Amino acid sequence: MRVKFYLSFIAPARQEKLLSLLPPLKKWGVRAFCVFHVLAVMWWLIPNSDYGRDVRIAPPFNWLSQGEENLIYWKRYVANRRWFFVKPLEDYAFASTSYQSWRMFAPNPINVQAWMAAYPVMGWRDLKPGEELPPGTPWKERRLPIYDLPIFRGYEGELYERMQGAPLLYGYGFKISEGVLGFQGVDVLRSIADYSLRLYQAKSTMKPVGFHVLRLNAPIVPEFNLPREKRGALTSSVVFFHHY
Repeated sequence: MRVKFYLSFIAPARQEKLLSLLPPLKKWGVRAFCVFHVLAVMWWLIPNSDYGRDVRIAPPFNWLSQGEENLIYWKRYVANRRWFFVKPLEDYAFASTSYQSWRMFAPNPINVQAWMAAYPVMGWRDLKPGEELPPGTPWKERRLPIYDLPIFRGYEGELYERMQGAPLLYGYGFKISEGVLGFQGVDVLRSIADYSLRLYQAKSTMKPVGFHVLRLNAPIVPEFNLPREKRGALTSSVVFFHHY
């Protein structure tokens, strides 16, 4: 009906001609979208660097390995120069959450899952005798933070439950975590900390002394013969901190 309304302003002699063009335009429009979607996914799946090899995979043929290296080098060359098609493909992949981790499909897949959460820091405690700061701690003081419950997190429910199965409802949290932790852009991490502060202030009258954005890691294949609280050997690391 909308098409006919728009065509009512056109001479009747041309209306039939335009209507006859709609089916092929629709058909080719769908085809063009499918091609664009496949190109966006293909572009995203080409790695920027070698994914590494270990004892789980056999060495590839020389010609295959060389072809792979050439493809990786080409993407790095094109991405650094921001050719005209790079931004539309990456913007579409991100907006439609069509992006994936390359190593998810590689011969050497990752064996650790990562989630993200923003924790308000309510205070500090001194190190106990013999206690050391976790490796890679980004601040210099020899003290450990006291956290409140997380304000933002890339998963729903209890993390140990999430590790053992699929989420009840699909959400963008895991995709956001995957993208942020993959690139770890400082501006994005700072925005997450600022957003978490606003949420915390809206829910509580207490003022935290800072915010930490944590990366929570756990093996993909837990040992099911262990008690549930010991499965996964969950570890955490601070990828961004903002102290007031």
